[in-house]
Amino acid sequence: MALDPVISDALMNQITRERTNEAAYLAIGNRFDVMNLPGFAKWARSAAREEAEHAQRFTDYLIDRGGYPIVAPLVGVNAPQADMLTAPAMLAGMALQVEQANTESIKTLYALADEADDPQTCVWLIWAIEEQTSAERELVELIARATFAQGCPAAILMLDKEMGA
Repeated sequence: MALDPVISDALMNQITRERTNEAAYLAIGNRFDVMNLPGFAKWARSAAREEAEHAQRFTDYLIDRGGYPIVAPLVGVNAPQADMLTAPAMLAGMALQVEQANTESIKTLYALADEADDPQTCVWLIWAIEEQTSAERELVELIARATFAQGCPAAILMLDKEMGA
């Protein structure tokens, strides 16, 4: 069965979103590197690699279903400046916003697939929904810990060391 054009377009948009998320995490990692917080930077770069893997999974799925993915250009992403004591909570908050928007996009894609009577895509998207649930939970926990550590350089450095482990 050929892939519905609406689903094909939505999958291509999701590929671009995943690549944009990769860029956002790279920007967050760069900001942490500038502040000499290598553990947080390592965490952000790892998240960026995961987003690139997600983009590839969506690309492979689109190809498997007979689609032809078009690689869209990305817009530059820059993480906001912050001091070392507030940056972890603020930048993790930025990452949470990225993930929440991504979750909504995947839920919309699922709804479109359901509406188009494409159970194959609905089933395939379950991994992405589970991945988003996990990513959001981890970020909420990180924000809570970073917020608790705010204002205490020793606590920030301990958290940075833990993030790099």
